Amino acid sequence: HGNGLIRFTSLTMEDSDFRPVAGFKCGDKAIFACSFKKDTATSLRNVRFRLAIDSPSGNRIAILDNDLLDCIFDEIREDHTAFLIYVDRMPLAPGKYGFTLVCFVGGAMADWIQNAGFFEVLPGDFWGTGRLPPREQGYFLLAHSFGLR
Repeated sequence: HGNGLIRFTSLTMEDSDFRPVAGFKCGDKAIFACSFKKDTATSLRNVRFRLAIDSPSGNRIAILDNDLLDCIFDEIREDHTAFLIYVDRMPLAPGKYGFTLVCFVGGAMADWIQNAGFFEVLPGDFWGTGRLPPREQGYFLLAHSFGLR
């Protein structure tokens, strides 16, 4: 769907050194690199990008959107080829997650691919304890601490 000013071509997962990985480890830095092609040789203005994440059962559980961060791309030049999303510490529990891609240019939808694909989150050491909750106990791992009063 969309007017085609931008068309998604692929999504790759990368580690903190920008190397492709087969899956992210929970707790590690994660980079989503979404490649695209432009329909025009001129620069595009006011570009919004969204990656929506779905649970293994198909429910929407998170949205990564540059508009939510007040970080709309003022200009996408000819030499730009990918949107990058940086996740400092992958908070998802191990599992297979689906995703949808959406891009708006100047407020108009340029491309929208529902159920575009899947990515894997692998077991990691989120809390530095070597422990993870049972798979059926939720999708998110949250940084937290305990104390007594």
